[in-house]
Amino acid sequence: MKPTEQQKIIIDYNGNSVVVAAPGSGKTFVISQKIKRNLHNLKEHEGVIAISYTNKASTELKNRCLSNGENPKSSFFGTIDKFNLSEVLIPFGKLLFGIPSTDIKIIKKDSLENFENESLDWIDRNLLLTDLDKEKLNILVNYFLNGIILIETIGLFSNYVLDQSIACQNYIKAKYKFMYIDEYQDSGQHQHDIFLKIKNLGANAIAVGDLNQSIYAFSGKDAKFLKELSENDTFEQFILDKNHRCHPSIINYSNYLLNDKAVMIPNVESRVYHFETEGDESSIANFLDKNLIRLKNILI
Repeated sequence: MKPTEQQKIIIDYNGNSVVVAAPGSGKTFVISQKIKRNLHNLKEHEGVIAISYTNKASTELKNRCLSNGENPKSSFFGTIDKFNLSEVLIPFGKLLFGIPSTDIKIIKKDSLENFENESLDWIDRNLLLTDLDKEKLNILVNYFLNGIILIETIGLFSNYVLDQSIACQNYIKAKYKFMYIDEYQDSGQHQHDIFLKIKNLGANAIAVGDLNQSIYAFSGKDAKFLKELSENDTFEQFILDKNHRCHPSIINYSNYLLNDKAVMIPNVESRVYHFETEGDESSIANFLDKNLIRLKNILI
């Protein structure tokens, strides 16, 4: 696949960047092409951090980055929780706090009801590092030494370890030269902080996302972090707005739904149709089942 001029500019750019990418604009292609180039110039002990929101997305990105037999060197492909656990919290938590008495297990707070009587109501993924006082920290360290890390505290605890452990900072600085985070519009505070800290350790930082697609606000995720990066003078901003997946009329319709003042693609044959049927979701499904062939012929 040959990159478009818009994609090529992003692929060729070397430096901290924010890529605001619309659906179907080829962002995964762009990321994989950039990582391929990075890998070519890295030493064996060096690598790329490539963070995806899900394990499935991470596997797809890794496969595309290594599709021609590229050497991954010492790269990491995975979710932010997996990175924090394997590269920060567990190895360097042992140096800061001591060796756990048993193999570490990652569990939810709710499963600790019978473990101890202390209140854990303060624990959630939105707790800021500035709220982690000595008493709260001692509770997390106590769990760690007993072989327990609470899922809800992975980001918080990892940020603390990265701040406190010079060994961790030196390790990250020596090993990782690039950091990519996809779906940045769904970043939480802790992922955002880790990203900036690793950038400040010298890694080239690349954030990719869509300001219009954040769907995890209920769990502390917010497109504001992507917007913040796009306004940061230390990042170059790029736009990927050409949709290669949808017909232009569908793009116009989607853009209008998001913003009725959006500029439409001119002179486009419409492939968006309006149908009405009475009832609930089941009625709509029945309508589609009965009229699928007819609708298909209209759309073709």
